[in-house]
Amino acid sequence: MLFHTAGTHFDLKKKLQIDTVFINLYKESAMTTAAIREKLQKYIQQADEKKIKAIFTMVENDLNELDWKSDDALIAELDRRSKEYRDGKVKGISWETARKRILTPTLKGDLC
Repeated sequence: MLFHTAGTHFDLKKKLQIDTVFINLYKESAMTTAAIREKLQKYIQQADEKKIKAIFTMVENDLNELDWKSDDALIAELDRRSKEYRDGKVKGISWETARKRILTPTLKGDLC
């Protein structure tokens, strides 16, 4: 069905389709994170191999960053610092002191 208004023609069916697209986009943008997770989980369960690999490629670096327990250099550094603390070579500070140092700007720009 075509309509003529102020010198322009438009197809009502096309307008309704466009409106529906925008309504769906709005609904999806208003979804909570939990709802998005649930929707993605359902999608992944049904997606074909090609799409699963594409999704994995997009998030692979993030997944690797989350795996800090397998970072040997980080574990060694944490072990070294923990041993220094246990041996009394370094003194710990309270959370309140650490927070204050972090949040208080200094002239030198350092944290201590």
